[in-house]
Amino acid sequence: MSTAPPAVEDGQDVDDSPVRNVEPAMLKSARAAWGGYLLGLVALAVVLALVTQDAYFTTLAASGLLFAGLAVAWNILGGFGGQFSLGHAVFFGIGAYSVALLKVDHGLPAPLGLVVGVLVCAVLALVLSWPLFRLRGPFFSIGTLALSQVALTLATYFEWTGGTRGVQIPFTELPITEPETWVAVFFGYLALCLAVSLWLIRSRLGYYLVAVRDDEDAASASGANPLAVKSAAFALSAGLTGLGGGLFVLYLGFLDPPSFLSAIDIGAFIPLLALIGGIGTVVGPVLGAFLLQPGEAYLRGELAGSSAGLSQGLVGLLLVLAALFFREGLWGKAQQIGKRLRAGRRGGARDRG
Repeated sequence: MSTAPPAVEDGQDVDDSPVRNVEPAMLKSARAAWGGYLLGLVALAVVLALVTQDAYFTTLAASGLLFAGLAVAWNILGGFGGQFSLGHAVFFGIGAYSVALLKVDHGLPAPLGLVVGVLVCAVLALVLSWPLFRLRGPFFSIGTLALSQVALTLATYFEWTGGTRGVQIPFTELPITEPETWVAVFFGYLALCLAVSLWLIRSRLGYYLVAVRDDEDAASASGANPLAVKSAAFALSAGLTGLGGGLFVLYLGFLDPPSFLSAIDIGAFIPLLALIGGIGTVVGPVLGAFLLQPGEAYLRGELAGSSAGLSQGLVGLLLVLAALFFREGLWGKAQQIGKRLRAGRRGGARDRG
């Protein structure tokens, strides 16, 4: 028997909900949730308008926006669904190759390549769902990691992919060349990923996805189909990741297999952004991406004349400290602090009463 998502009154505390470990966005009214979304985008747009006055910071802003969108897309499966994928580089690379090959080899417009990349990634995710979701926990992660390595090997081996040389898009055929315009494009990409994520977590599918993550057997007994739920989340996550890969190759103007299919630089880096910011939340992956992606690039530039590896070592140290003191992620820790402050104010009000 199918069960409807639990009704939640406005202002209800997270702990009072019958759903365990629920993203707070689930518990807000539609007006509050989407109002916060729009307010956050406006605030981000204001910050970007100030930052992009400098060409160097414009580049940092563009990469931060792109990887924030990728982290939000990954979080649909890895955070809300609890399926820790290390293979999203496959979809990132497929999206990039779809755009580059269709444009260079067949002269097709970039928007069509983006659509093809999204569809191919979504269909591939559905095809891979049955074998991959038979694996649980770390075995699922290992399976997706192996998938990423296979994709890298195939892209390097086949001639039609460009082999080790990759694909170069002529500068005259790039649809956008102004860095400021790319900031706007990546801002739109992030806004889309956040909108899909917010819609999902407030929908019936989102409730089922969280329920399957917390207790698959109980969710199945309540009427949810775990394979169908996880497969739908996988397709959404893969499609958005493929869109990001297609946009990135148009931004760079070229691609090579290691840059787009690396299990470390892409497959493991994207989940890291969500973990640092707060996995399983809407805002956390964005916060982690804005801190880590531009921050790492900034440190690398500032410490370029110092000892070799100093910037990477400093970033590694910061990640260790974050893992030790912010196990819930930065956004999760901020939510905990806010909750304690609200509880303290309520306790003080009762004492005064």
